[in-house]
Amino acid sequence: MAFWAHSFVFDDIPSETYGLFLISDGGAGVLENVGSNAVEPYTQEIYRRPKPYFFGVQQTPVLTFSLSFASLKPVDALQQQIIQRWLFGHNSYKKLQIMQCDMESVYFNCIFNNPTLTTVGNYAYTFKCDVVCDAPWAWEFPKSESFGPFLTEGTFKFNNISDDNYYMKPVFVIEIGNNADSFQLLNQSDGNKGCTFNDLSPGETLTIDSDKYIVTSNTGLLRVGNMTGILPRLVPGMNTFQVIGSTEKITINYQNARKVSG
Repeated sequence: MAFWAHSFVFDDIPSETYGLFLISDGGAGVLENVGSNAVEPYTQEIYRRPKPYFFGVQQTPVLTFSLSFASLKPVDALQQQIIQRWLFGHNSYKKLQIMQCDMESVYFNCIFNNPTLTTVGNYAYTFKCDVVCDAPWAWEFPKSESFGPFLTEGTFKFNNISDDNYYMKPVFVIEIGNNADSFQLLNQSDGNKGCTFNDLSPGETLTIDSDKYIVTSNTGLLRVGNMTGILPRLVPGMNTFQVIGSTEKITINYQNARKVSG
């Protein structure tokens, strides 16, 4: 993947800290870059049925691309050690942001693998590695939207513009009313699927992580047992939610997937 940016930020450290800047192996001209992710169809062939049964697709594979950067000054062995400790060998994903104007709102959650150094004598001048992301796309930085209050019931709309064609499963924070002990949240755009919570404390705040299937409460009590239905989720496009019960505020914390290429 080729970028026209001069610098990058990895693990919250700008490349200028070590005098590094991005370069392109192919130079200026026509380049073939990594584009959008592919999908793998899941099918089943049946004897004497020429058309296989189609069960869906799997978004695959995770996004990978090469990244090259260099220094105008020779990098000695001690500085090489510091740079490699910063970039390589991490045991978790780190944020990579390419500092160009059309990518300011996105980052790659990734690991740098297979480092290669080009040296002259004992000094390094260029570095190259493979970037392995945690998903088939980059991510926008986290956002949140709030709705309410709802006295007894009401509706609100949320537009899911993520590039992931699957369900989005964000974090919902529900602040119920001071005179309420239950509420229901249904997504009319998802076949009226949703959840109902009963026997809560008035004024309680629930945090619902729909992806990890975790429900926490500011009371310290476990509240999954108070729920019936399924945790709320978002279909692609416009979602219309129906709220039944008194709620002061409903906040959706989410991240959009973004299919980008250099």
